Amino acid sequence: MFEKVNQARSERIQQSQKKRKWWVYALVFVLVMAVSITGYAYYNLSKGYDADTRDGQKDIDMKSEPFTILFIGVDQYSSKEEKSRGIRTDVLMLAAVNPKTKSIKLVSIPRDTYVSIPNTDGHKDKINSASFWAQRKDLNPMKNSKEAVQNLLGINVDYYAKINFIGFSKLVDAVGGVDVEVPFDFKIETFGNKTIKFKKGPMHLTGTEALPYVRMRYDDPQNDAGRNARQQDVVSKVVDKLTDPTNITKIPQILKIVGDNISYDIPVSDFVTLANTWKDIPRQNMETIQWDKQRGLLEDYISLNGVSRNFVYKLTEKERTRVSNLLKQQLEIPIDEPTEDSEGSSSSDEEESSSKNSSSSKSSSES
Repeated sequence: MFEKVNQARSERIQQSQKKRKWWVYALVFVLVMAVSITGYAYYNLSKGYDADTRDGQKDIDMKSEPFTILFIGVDQYSSKEEKSRGIRTDVLMLAAVNPKTKSIKLVSIPRDTYVSIPNTDGHKDKINSASFWAQRKDLNPMKNSKEAVQNLLGINVDYYAKINFIGFSKLVDAVGGVDVEVPFDFKIETFGNKTIKFKKGPMHLTGTEALPYVRMRYDDPQNDAGRNARQQDVVSKVVDKLTDPTNITKIPQILKIVGDNISYDIPVSDFVTLANTWKDIPRQNMETIQWDKQRGLLEDYISLNGVSRNFVYKLTEKERTRVSNLLKQQLEIPIDEPTEDSEGSSSSDEEESSSKNSSSSKSSSES
């Protein structure tokens, strides 16, 4: 039975990697959309600016210096729900951007990765709970998530950008919905026990319909490939509408959605530079770093938070060092020597040294 459970879990993990890429695309196109707008735009965009996480960090010249952005997706449907129920991140994807080589390396961090949670006196938990524990201690949840990723990967996290589900749904509605070609009949139950039916053929989707349409995977005969195609289709059509001159009157509404549902610590004044840097990088120069799930990213069941068999991923120190070094090479900072004798040890036991390694990041060394 456990073998079937593990197989299903592995399939879900593989499927979620494509979903994480979609989060990145969604966040980037929203930021790019904002670059040509001032005044009212600056006011709304500034609402999402999280200055607290920038405390003590040096701003980066995105035109010439390598930098990192942590893209965060949360399951909550609104900012209000994030505050009332607490935030547990659903997606953590780090982008290491090098404008000099015009390249990006992406790495997704499984939400079930077992780590020491920052600012908890050594409590160990899944990395997606770093934001939750910060809220319980009246700390900045995104700052704690950044710190958890920094400690794990041994590099500085320069910036972050976070989006929730409602932001995507409202953007679809703001541009008047999207027209799609539904590939087959299916239905899906959404929150509130509401069932939405999709019929094969042309269909106009509202924001409420677009979200489950791009997230459904279990009923797709092509599985992840089919879902990925639907996501790309819908997101590209939203982007086209955002850049359509006929939608210029909707810009105030779009900007309010951005301000209310997306948070980030990228200075608004740097949006233009970020957008131009990102657009100058060919898609073939965007590489995804894969974890070694056979020898480095190990599945385990442990007693955690009152649950006797709680699934987690444990990283070996050798695998953590390998991925960290790939990112450091991308960021043009010194790499660590691989340790042959640490293959079987969990990286959660080595994070004190990992945290020290993060100080070698180019950004932190220059601040």
